[in-house]
Amino acid sequence: MPLFSFPCRHLTVHRVLLLSHLLLVISLVSVMSYSSYVNSWQQQLTYFVNSSKKQFTPHLDDISKLVEKRDVKRLTAPSILEHLQRTENLQFLDILGSPSRASSPVHIRFNRAEAALAEVGANHKEPHSPVPWVTKQPSGQQEYIFEPEYRRLHLLLALSNPDHGRMWAVFDASQLVAFRQDLVKSLVLEAAAAIFLSMLVALYVTRRIVSPIKELARNMKQAEFASLESFPELTRQDEIGQLAQAYHNLLSKNHEQLRLLQAQNDTDTLTGIGSRHKYSRMAEEFIKRSLGQEKCVGMFVCDIDHFKLYNDFYGHMEGDKALVAVARGIEKVLSPGDQVFRFGGEEFLVLLARPNKDGLRYAGETLRQHIEQLNITHLARGDDQVVTMSVGGAYACLKRMSLDELNPEKVLTLLFEDADKALYQSKRQGRNCFILSNQSIQ
Repeated sequence: MPLFSFPCRHLTVHRVLLLSHLLLVISLVSVMSYSSYVNSWQQQLTYFVNSSKKQFTPHLDDISKLVEKRDVKRLTAPSILEHLQRTENLQFLDILGSPSRASSPVHIRFNRAEAALAEVGANHKEPHSPVPWVTKQPSGQQEYIFEPEYRRLHLLLALSNPDHGRMWAVFDASQLVAFRQDLVKSLVLEAAAAIFLSMLVALYVTRRIVSPIKELARNMKQAEFASLESFPELTRQDEIGQLAQAYHNLLSKNHEQLRLLQAQNDTDTLTGIGSRHKYSRMAEEFIKRSLGQEKCVGMFVCDIDHFKLYNDFYGHMEGDKALVAVARGIEKVLSPGDQVFRFGGEEFLVLLARPNKDGLRYAGETLRQHIEQLNITHLARGDDQVVTMSVGGAYACLKRMSLDELNPEKVLTLLFEDADKALYQSKRQGRNCFILSNQSIQ
């Protein structure tokens, strides 16, 4: 089992692109912002340190000589105090040096807060107030110490006297702290702006590339040919457009093949009328639509009388011609919207809708008479005999029940059972007659 697991398999291309882009941008912006911060801050800090050093560098030799001569009077002269008070940002100054190994060290201290410059440990007045920075004094190889929390910069300068004295100065670094705060704010704003702009680019790329691919994938999953017709990427000239056009051509061919296959399945190969497959596919919808229009739906089951004798007498080739002629005769009698199917062998099924059952009765009788009037000779039955057809019918009308209460599948089953019973009744009565079942669905 891996130590770290992440559900990457559940991420879409859209999310992977946005997340990877966001992580990459944040990483690059962070590195660049940090590098810019370090460079800018180091330059400003170095400039501040050098500027502070320049205020004392021209006087190091003179101060070193005075320390060497132990001339405390001149080191603490009012002119020196005035000069130190004019020194920009200087808060504290501590000079420590030894003129010789035998004598005591020279220790001079300036404190701006008390406006005092005096020798430490001398009998005359000196600044006795606590100095809060003594513990922060630079030591060893340190040239300076920056304390951002106290806004101070400690600077250590070496004297040029033989005993290597030193001068320790403390400067007010408020402007340095303010610079760093402004630098951080500006870098944060720049980083936020860069991330925002990059996300706009990512969203544009997503809309331009990922969204069309996602829509194309959704269409592939649902195989919606009609929705692809208005797919805007079909007019693009790039790779997305080529992919969409290739898929459109493939789907168009499949759609046409399915249409042809559907037409073949829906059509009886001999007679050209609807097949039993078409009846199974559309009969329920026909009943639901017709009843919704407040019409009576009729079903006629038709059977050619003595057709086996016809085949045996004339042969199957002539029998097929007779079936085609009967199918054409049925189609000619029906109204637009009525449906006729070859149900098997010499049996046909008709679905039709009329305003009432009288209209259905008239249509059934007209159908029977028309087939007889085709005058298709049937000598196997005797002289002057023609092909006739027995018809059994059933009907359904909405009266006491509503459309919502009816189950089209159940209605279809009941209609077929009643029409089939009526057909057998027609045959028992001598064939070549139409009987409409009295058992209606209302």
